[in-house]
Amino acid sequence: MGRCRNEIHISSFSNFIVRLIVIGYKNVGESIIILFLDKCDIEKVVFSMVVDCYKKDDFNLTKVFLDKNGVSELDFACWTHPHDDHSPGFDEIIKSYCGNKTRVFHPRFEFDDFDPGILAAECSRAKNVWEALVKLSSARPIENPLLQSIGVNVGLDNGFTIKIVDDYSEKDCRFDFLTPFKEYIEKYGYASCPKKLKNVNELSISFTISLDSYAFYFGGDVENKQIRLIGADEIKRMRWMKVPHHCSDGANLIVDLLNANLLDCAVSSVYTSRGLPVSSVQDVYKSKGRLFMTQSANATLQHGYGAVQFDYQFKNDKINVKPILYGNAYEYL
Repeated sequence: MGRCRNEIHISSFSNFIVRLIVIGYKNVGESIIILFLDKCDIEKVVFSMVVDCYKKDDFNLTKVFLDKNGVSELDFACWTHPHDDHSPGFDEIIKSYCGNKTRVFHPRFEFDDFDPGILAAECSRAKNVWEALVKLSSARPIENPLLQSIGVNVGLDNGFTIKIVDDYSEKDCRFDFLTPFKEYIEKYGYASCPKKLKNVNELSISFTISLDSYAFYFGGDVENKQIRLIGADEIKRMRWMKVPHHCSDGANLIVDLLNANLLDCAVSSVYTSRGLPVSSVQDVYKSKGRLFMTQSANATLQHGYGAVQFDYQFKNDKINVKPILYGNAYEYL
């Protein structure tokens, strides 16, 4: 997977917090912030990552939350796929928060080999994102590359481990990429690619972050054929989930394999103009554990955004989670 940061030092695991913030906007848009905090006398961010972005007009809530948590430079950023509800404002994240230590993950997709209009045809901001990445990457030394393309190879190691260390012990923090499958997306090579992707969700990155045996799953917009290729054992160990593709019928393929005795929380954004979420899919996720949404599909919305924050504490071999709701966010009951 290339060279990545390999150790995070904290004062004590009793002070260690995993903070996940899932952001949505009115009827559309998704972004996720992943923070590891060392809360000794004050909260100190020891690891930070952004997955996708959206903004409405000039309002970029991802930047607001990053600034609120004192993040000046990201460790990782992930652009799961170049779609119109996951890309606007990501170029601003690159310019403002990606520096010499940042590594950016994107689907294995040869953007720069295509006609310049192809990305713009999928999303008016996607070409801006790629141009920002190329500009930042070109300024980096070759031995410390910025970009890491993701294409999962069946049977090979598709991830990496970071050790979290205090004065007395250590935990393995494992990153595993589950999609997109390389052999499946290679059909989008330059010679055979049409001028517009038929389904850009087929490129979507999804991955898990595991602390010991506790697995957090970030589903992007993966659906249908790509979900079917994910191993059942990977799915069964998921304890927290960003539901793939806004609770669509395609995302329903993964929920049947979830372990109802293990899933603690799931969370989803919406895309109401595409009829998402699907209420029957929401009901199935709710039956497996607690389901949170960035907004209701039916209620009158009081705000232009909704966000759900999960603060996980790993203390004395016990795992505690505290959900915090912002704006239009709510628990689906």
